[in-house]
Amino acid sequence: MTERLWIQPDYTFGPGTRCSRATARRCRGLGSPPILAEFQRACGVFFDATAALQDFNRAYRDAIDTLTEIEIVAEVARRHFGKVPMAVASGGTREIVEATLLTANLLHLFDTIVTIEDVQGRGKPAPDIFLEAARRLHVHPGQCTVFEDSDEGIEAARHAGMSATDVRLVYRPAWRFGIRENDEKPV
Repeated sequence: MTERLWIQPDYTFGPGTRCSRATARRCRGLGSPPILAEFQRACGVFFDATAALQDFNRAYRDAIDTLTEIEIVAEVARRHFGKVPMAVASGGTREIVEATLLTANLLHLFDTIVTIEDVQGRGKPAPDIFLEAARRLHVHPGQCTVFEDSDEGIEAARHAGMSATDVRLVYRPAWRFGIRENDEKPV
């Protein structure tokens, strides 16, 4: 629904600790607990996961004004607003998901927001987030269409018995190719 914020090429978790973009790519679509566990495994270090998540959330909020909507997906939501029940089902935290949608002026379009906290941390590719969204909307999962930008999300939708539209087929943001705004070179 919204363009992701630019993620630095490497993640740092304490002095001398870095995780590569390849590690970050492997974690797309996962909820925070599995992401942090993978970073710890890949980096060979251990850190306070709660503090790391708080640091990430703080950095995200500090840069949230740089967000832009994914126009093609946001337009679908606008066209269907008030006509069909709609939800956002995200592996992100409620704090971040709601702040993102509010910043992009999209929050009001949705009947419900389901986040990783609502499904006890079972993120994509588990179907729990999508099944909970369907339950809250009082819609049979087979009648739901998911707009998704990760392999894990597409898999989760299929496991939930929902159809899935891969927005990556029509939307290719620069960050996916390691390109920053005003910078045509991959990093």
